[in-house]
Amino acid sequence: AVKEVMALRPDYCRISRYNLTELLPSISAKERSASVSSMFAESHPEATAHQSTMSANLLSIFIYTLPNEVGAQIVDEMRLGYANGTFTYENFKSDIAIIDLFGSYTKQTRNPSEADLFVVPYPHSSHCVWTAAQPDHKWLHNCRQVSAATLREKVFSQLEHFRGNEKRHIFINTMETFHTHAILRQVPFALTIGPREKSSHIVVPYVNDDPSYQPSVVRGRDSKWWTRPRKFSVAYYFGSLNKQMKKTSQRKFRQYFLEEVRTNWTSSPYLGGLPYIVEDLS
Repeated sequence: AVKEVMALRPDYCRISRYNLTELLPSISAKERSASVSSMFAESHPEATAHQSTMSANLLSIFIYTLPNEVGAQIVDEMRLGYANGTFTYENFKSDIAIIDLFGSYTKQTRNPSEADLFVVPYPHSSHCVWTAAQPDHKWLHNCRQVSAATLREKVFSQLEHFRGNEKRHIFINTMETFHTHAILRQVPFALTIGPREKSSHIVVPYVNDDPSYQPSVVRGRDSKWWTRPRKFSVAYYFGSLNKQMKKTSQRKFRQYFLEEVRTNWTSSPYLGGLPYIVEDLS
């Protein structure tokens, strides 16, 4: 979060009460390269070996190959765009990471009769972000900047094994349901961050693709890193709020918290004996 703040608002960070660069982990050139070729740092050798021994017990998956404009090309472009800061919508980029993970899955098949699950590697949320950024386009409610014809012709018409296997097809829709194109809201099985009640979808968390925070990297840090003194007790930034949100909206509680901090936390710049940062980016 701090890295994105600095990328979007470097002037804001320079005049902040604290030097935010101290919060950033050091990232090697190798780690930065890995973040472009994959959303994650390289797997730890022990994890890879363990995965191989477990392969016989894993579900078998069939991954479709989609047209480039909704498949590999858009995945590569958005992965690079997220890595270099061209696109910074952190909430939506989980689809690229999930597609990378499915691509590295050890038990894949090209025989549909052997497949337990069928993966549709269409990064819907990232495609919505990409399309909105193109000339003469903008973000529209329900991702209407992506046409229904594109979804039907480039995605659904490519799913030759869909009929009769609808509930075994996994769609990747890593954004809130109200953002989703109406056609994608109708699929029976998806990975998403915002399912409705009584749905059959699987909830996935926001992704942290920073190589410095991947388990394979963190586990290699020595005791000095784990026991180093903390510089801040809290560093909390959040984005702007929709003025039309109701008072009981969960996201409105960010505003209530900020108002509490600004009203009642003014007697000291410290919390728990350390400096703290609580700011609204809007």
